[in-house]
Amino acid sequence: MVTYATIGSNSSLPNIEVYLFTNKCDQCNKEETWLKEIYTKYSTLNYSVINVSENQDKYKEVIKQLNISNNKFPLFIIGTNYFTGFNDKTKIDIEEAIKAYSTRGNYCNILNTKLSIEECQKINEDIYKNNHKSINLVIPLTIVLIIILSCLAFKIFRKSKNN
Repeated sequence: MVTYATIGSNSSLPNIEVYLFTNKCDQCNKEETWLKEIYTKYSTLNYSVINVSENQDKYKEVIKQLNISNNKFPLFIIGTNYFTGFNDKTKIDIEEAIKAYSTRGNYCNILNTKLSIEECQKINEDIYKNNHKSINLVIPLTIVLIIILSCLAFKIFRKSKNN
């Protein structure tokens, strides 16, 4: 097995393992810098930066395992989710994935399991469903609150206009 350049962990809690496959391109360097910045926000984040030129066999194994058809860099992996390239949208998507996996310590890390990709995805699917259920409730409750406040404001406005 390949030894990765593990940057570190902030906590004794169960770690969220993430991997950044890089070919040292400009986007790769930017994502690595950004990853160091968000590392301080998540106490359970543990990440590894893997230089593809030094670990081509591992890279080929991972893209085959995750059925990744493009060779776009950087390649960020958490659990069974992966993100290629680096821009504002991938920053948001990666951070959402980190938050989702942080809600539960027992997730399936595809790079560190003997389970099949299908078994691993099934475990992780439950994590994402549970995390997004709470997000999906926030939006309707916010809309209801806005409607109630608008009605109250209109009622107060009408009352003050009549006086």
